[in-house]
Amino acid sequence: MIQFLFWTAAIHKVLSGIILARASKLDHIISSPQATS
Repeated sequence: MIQFLFWTAAIHKVLSGIILARASKLDHIISSPQATS
């Protein structure tokens, strides 16, 4: 059970990281390159 929770958290972290990376790329494309957050 703990291992299942660990893998679920790991997969969720990877997916959220990919989504954040795509969102930041879109923000860079839409807004000015100076905007870094």
